[in-house]
Amino acid sequence: MLNFVHCTWLITCVFTHRLLALGNVHCSNTIIKAEEKRTEKRTGRKPWPFGRFVKTFLFFNPLARAFSQEIAVSGNLPDPGAQVRSLRLHSLTHLEKDVSPLAGKVVLVVGATGRVGRKLVVKLQRSGCIVRALVRDERRAKTILRDEGAQVEKLELITGDLHSLVPEHFRQVYAVFCVIGVSLQPNSYSASTVSVPIDMSSVDSNVEWKVYTELVEYEGVKNLVSFAQQYLKDTESLEIPDVEYLNVLSFRPPASNITRLWGPVDDVVMGGVSQSKVELSSNGDSVIFSGQVSTDNFGGFASVKTVPFETPIDLSGYDGIYLRFLGDGKRYKFIIRCDKKWDGIAYIYSVDTVASTWKECYLLFSQFRPVFRAKTITPMTPLDSSRIYSFQLMYSKFEYDEKLNPTFQEGLFSLELKDIYAYRHNGLGTQTPQFVYLSAAAVSHLTKNVSLPISLPAKSQMEYLLYCKYRAEQVIRSSSLRYSIVRPCAMYDGPGKGCNYLLIDQQLKSPMNGVISRQDVANVCFHTLFSKNASATTFEVSENPDGANSFVDYNSLFSKLQPDKVSQGKLVS
Repeated sequence: MLNFVHCTWLITCVFTHRLLALGNVHCSNTIIKAEEKRTEKRTGRKPWPFGRFVKTFLFFNPLARAFSQEIAVSGNLPDPGAQVRSLRLHSLTHLEKDVSPLAGKVVLVVGATGRVGRKLVVKLQRSGCIVRALVRDERRAKTILRDEGAQVEKLELITGDLHSLVPEHFRQVYAVFCVIGVSLQPNSYSASTVSVPIDMSSVDSNVEWKVYTELVEYEGVKNLVSFAQQYLKDTESLEIPDVEYLNVLSFRPPASNITRLWGPVDDVVMGGVSQSKVELSSNGDSVIFSGQVSTDNFGGFASVKTVPFETPIDLSGYDGIYLRFLGDGKRYKFIIRCDKKWDGIAYIYSVDTVASTWKECYLLFSQFRPVFRAKTITPMTPLDSSRIYSFQLMYSKFEYDEKLNPTFQEGLFSLELKDIYAYRHNGLGTQTPQFVYLSAAAVSHLTKNVSLPISLPAKSQMEYLLYCKYRAEQVIRSSSLRYSIVRPCAMYDGPGKGCNYLLIDQQLKSPMNGVISRQDVANVCFHTLFSKNASATTFEVSENPDGANSFVDYNSLFSKLQPDKVSQGKLVS
């Protein structure tokens, strides 16, 4: 029955709208105007512009669009979500080339010949970094790294170990990667990264293996952290702007895109008579939201809104929205919606304008107010910046929770707006990690008193190795360094799948299970250098068992990370 009523209403709306749109509408208009005058005289209310209501209904109703030749458009609508994704991927490739902000910076890698370390060295070189690597055997290191694709002639190789560090090793160093890992097989110590008083290549004793492991994984890392704190360059922000912008919604020509994507949502939808429009400015690089607002019929607002985007815009990893506008001294609302519902939650930020003056405004996502039918939702649910389905501009008599707009005036209004941008403070060199440590997801077995599987080969050695890594983590977390501790799950050799196939977990309530390629681990370690969200964090990483996810880039992957809560180097809930 409801479907029948809805279809009947829809057909009536479409028929009425087409009737009004016909060339021969004089008779219809005469009848409607006469009825409007009788209504106004009888009730004292302004006549309701039913035609505009129908047009609004048709514009925002996907089914209705199919019935309306005036609103239906040829070709596809612009897809801002897909365009933003493309821009972010393009930006990601720049970080991995010699045009990277890290180009020319010295990076120290400890464990460069390991199966993760060698991939990391190649990654760093391709980004333009000068790689300084601590190795035991220079000839062997060159062979391994050359086979991996590194430019060995450009490497700065230091022959030594974690107990032979000197201040010179940290000269002009921007960041340190510690990606060491002691082998569980007692016959492979020739590739070790530390000298010990005995010939470890012939170790058969588990006791001696433990001594060696502690020297490398705990005492060695402890010494590295000590030197890094003393001599690591107190880096300043790189020679790039601290604020990074992303063009989210462009108002460039063709002008038809504006009217195809934006439509008025005025108080006509609730019986009012206000009206608004959005159009491309004369110079073609901005839009003008203008109209006339009236409080007749208990109305008092006018707005323009985008149709829901086919692909949601993912702005995870960004701080907020940047706007530049020319106002008229009134207060407007900028609204974001995170679903396709017509009557869903609106995230609202009020902006004050100055008459005849261009103004810049940075709208933090965390300061958008969740509102439903003019009432603030409590407790406040945060805006999900990874799923933005529409934008809206509004001029209204009403604020929130029965409060009124202090600058509201009936009559004409006008707001000129440049493109909509997202922004973030990248904090490169001042807030991003400077010490990246490769740990293991299984370390959380120790913190949660969960036993390793009995069937695990070399189980007792693995437990001791994890114990040493856990102690090293505590040293790092207790230091003054901006660190990032990466705990990968079981690693395998093979090509990386990319950040949109990865999953990170910081809750650490139970050990994370899964697998991940060493190439992806190297990529994650590399990209922590560009993310302030990854600073002072410990997190586990694995391939997503459910396949591809929505993460666009590593800033998106790291966007939910929170700084570690630490007590004496230990993580606390």
